[in-house]
Amino acid sequence: MIDFKVENKAKMRTLPTLHHVHGGDSLLFFNDKTGTLTFETSLCLTPFMIRRDLMAALQDAGSTIHDLDKSDILPLPAFAVEGGTLAPVCFLLNDRLVAVTLTASSVGQKTALTGEQQRAFLFASFRAKDPCPDTLRNCILHGGFGSITLCTDPRSGHASARIAWS
Repeated sequence: MIDFKVENKAKMRTLPTLHHVHGGDSLLFFNDKTGTLTFETSLCLTPFMIRRDLMAALQDAGSTIHDLDKSDILPLPAFAVEGGTLAPVCFLLNDRLVAVTLTASSVGQKTALTGEQQRAFLFASFRAKDPCPDTLRNCILHGGFGSITLCTDPRSGHASARIAWS
């Protein structure tokens, strides 16, 4: 069950509670209670997972990332989710995963995406409604796991979602 509060400069409100389309409280890609991200390759990014577990999860998902133990910012290849692909960048602090930034690599068969398409796909991935579809203003979705900051760059048109666990 998702119960986000949307924060922007104009106002704060709560989005309606949503349920998984197949029933249950968690969503296929995003678990709204824990903040866990599960991609179709079975890669699972959990809050505060340690670097060794992240490396093992990437190997299990069929990815090979070089120099994983040398940096606290880890760009990963795009992974499939329902309706497209998302490219995660993992941020570690003291060898623990503290945040993930996601960008849309494709939606359906399209790879050349407008900012609006990227943004719509990111909101759909979290089963949330965009509170500012006409202005594309940045917003923060709050949940029990932490927060998701959704941003659209007005110059480049790129959209991203950053999950930060608390």
